[in-house]
Amino acid sequence: MLRTASALSSGKKKRFRFKSKVFSLDATVIDPCLSLFPWADFRQTKGAVKLHLLLDHDGYLPAFANITEGKVHEINIAPTLSLPKGSIVAMDRGYFDLGLFEKWEGEGVRFVTRIKDNVQYDILAQSRAPGQLQSPRRKCVLFDRTIRLENRKYSKPLRLVEVWDEQNEKTIELVTNNSKLAASAIAAIYKDRWQIELFFKCIKQNLKVKTSGQRAEGADLDSIDRNTPFKDTTVPLKDGDGPIPDGGDAAIERF
Repeated sequence: MLRTASALSSGKKKRFRFKSKVFSLDATVIDPCLSLFPWADFRQTKGAVKLHLLLDHDGYLPAFANITEGKVHEINIAPTLSLPKGSIVAMDRGYFDLGLFEKWEGEGVRFVTRIKDNVQYDILAQSRAPGQLQSPRRKCVLFDRTIRLENRKYSKPLRLVEVWDEQNEKTIELVTNNSKLAASAIAAIYKDRWQIELFFKCIKQNLKVKTSGQRAEGADLDSIDRNTPFKDTTVPLKDGDGPIPDGGDAAIERF
């Protein structure tokens, strides 16, 4: 089924002009019945499994999926991924981990995520200042800085792109190790991360877990009702779209 979907999506126009592969990485909790899946113990009276997903933005189809207990943190799965050299992965700040960044830097992988509020850094350079960008498509970009983290676990310079979220009237700080793309492109990549949230929504709306006597981990894969009608709710984002991703990550309203 995935091969068929990939073939159907191969002819669609790409959102980004650059050649690098773009992925989104995230995880979502799915609540099965605890009595059916005791291995999925999440809380005292609640069972849960967690779907860890890498979404390929060429067609918005999964490139990697792993189902674990609900207690497994996303950062434990991310280092196991093998990403193509030169690819770009967008993720929320739950994946902000200096060890992971160091690994991806060594593998030639570029990342885009939100910086944590408590991260300390020094500003090395500032290439753009407020008011210098006149293009309406780029007016959301406030700053484009080169920084170095005070925590020397990641010693290489990073790029900090600050953008204005008009919908929520707040600034968003995006950190990346990509120094070549325009600041507006970095913001657009993070905005397109919303597609993985739409994919999760689609999964939860369409797949039903049937009654099952299985008790082993992985039983949820065999108990999915494959006869459930499937409705694709993922749609390409257009300029001006501004949904709010879960986890408190406000989307960028327009570029």
